Parts: sequence; structure tokens; C-alpha cells
Amino acid sequence: MPSRLDQYRKSKRVNLASPLSSPKQPNKESSREPEPKRPKLTEQEQSEDEEIDLDLDLEVDYELRDDGLDDTALEPVEDVELDLLLASDRIDEEEDLDQIARLRQTDEPGSNPLDDKAAHDLAVEKYARKSFLPKTYTAKSALVKALAPVCAKTVRKIVGGSAKSYYYRLARELAETSPRELITQQELMDLKTQSFPMGYFGTKRGSAITQHILEEYSQEIRDLEERGDKVVKFLSVERFASMVLTCEVLARGARKEFSLPSLEDAYNLLELTCDYGWYIMDYCELE
Repeated sequence: MPSRLDQYRKSKRVNLASPLSSPKQPNKESSREPEPKRPKLTEQEQSEDEEIDLDLDLEVDYELRDDGLDDTALEPVEDVELDLLLASDRIDEEEDLDQIARLRQTDEPGSNPLDDKAAHDLAVEKYARKSFLPKTYTAKSALVKALAPVCAKTVRKIVGGSAKSYYYRLARELAETSPRELITQQELMDLKTQSFPMGYFGTKRGSAITQHILEEYSQEIRDLEERGDKVVKFLSVERFASMVLTCEVLARGARKEFSLPSLEDAYNLLELTCDYGWYIMDYCELE
């Protein structure tokens, strides 16, 4: 069964696939590429505590156990319906911010595609109409403390091969279709900005989590590369931490914060709130 958010995204009332785009006018051709379909997660993939083969072609000596950690550092807000969380009246703007965002490409996925006051003002007005108010961490130490338990569970399970990762799957597809062993700057620029999203957390806070992951788990990631993992080699240790592990951690953080029913809903939420991260959260200082 499709998630409530997936059902709503197909609604004629609003196109949530592009949070910053203005309504499409009748009889007007659009150059926007269709959104790629995400493979449906199985019940096993939804479970973070069930041992699963990550298909890394590795010999993984990993004993799955209860590590005693939980994610209670993130206090969930009142449970809300996803369609109410993200739906709002469209803002009547002459300029299509999709076109604005395409004016400047970045060299890293997840980065703010542009620093634009008009986009900031529009995002503020857009989210002012929603019941979407994620917690804003202004201290890096508080952010890391809140997500450290999620990192401990998620990173070790993905790197150890006991949990599947949607973003690992995307990265593996990139590696398999690339003619090169190492990803190039052009390949990074060709990625859609929402392919490996940091969502409403924004680039600043996402980067802080990446830094924490590298400080705590870089050796485990390097060990994975040395055992022959082509994805880590293709991306590099640093980009693997950012594009795969950080996105998985943030998705689980979002699921906890908003009491979402599934991890797939959290993936969707990150994709659909990139504008909040770029144009609202990244405008807030992180010390």
C-alpha cells in the first residue's frame, strides 16, 4: 500500500514533488523531469532491528544484538497527518523557483543550490501556512547529542551489513552505471539536489552530523572500503559519510521527531522539505 504522503503527492490539489515550484499553468509545457520512483521498502527494510544482508559482496562478521541505545533524546512532537503537515495553499508567484534553482549548480549533493532572498522569503511564507515547525538546534553540541544515539545504531548496522540502506542502494546504482572507479565532479553536479537530501535539517546541521560520523566511525568506514566495498571507494569515505550515512541518520531523526509511521515516510519528508533546510534552517546560526 502506498503511504499517505505518496497518495497525497498524486493529488490534483497540490504538487508536493517540487516544494518550491509554483503551480503549473494549463497548456504550458514543463521541462521538469519525472520524479524517479523509489523502490518499495519491504517490512524487513523498515525494521532497524532485523538482520538483513546488505548485498555488499563481503564477508561480514557481525552479531546483531540489542545495544541498549534508544532514540529518546529526540522528543517526538504531537502526531500529525502527513498531508496536513506538508500541504498548503500554493503561493501565487510569477517566477518559478524551480527555474531559479537550476541557474546555479553545486558540486556536492545536499548543498544549498543558491543563496537567494526571494527563495528565502517565499519559503518563510510557505511554511508559515503549515503546522510544520521542526526543532531548530542553534548549538552543534546539542544537535550531536540528540542524534548521537541514532548515529550509533544506524551507522554500525549499515556499515556492518545488518541493515539495508536506501541511500546505499542509490549510491551503488551510481557506482555501477559510472564508467569510472571514482565519482567525478561532473557526476556530482548532475545529481538532483534531492537525490541525497538533508531535508529540513539543512546543510549546516547535516554537515555537523557528517563531521560527528567521521570523528566516531571513519575507521569502520575505511575498514569497509579495505574489504572491497566499491561504493565507499567510488564516493570516498567522506562522501559516503555525507551522502549515505548522514541521510539515513537524518531520516531516522525525522521519523522520531514527527512520529512518522514508517521510514519511507521519513525519506519522503526529507525530500519534500529541502527548501525548508536551504532557505530557513540554514539561515539560523549553528555555533
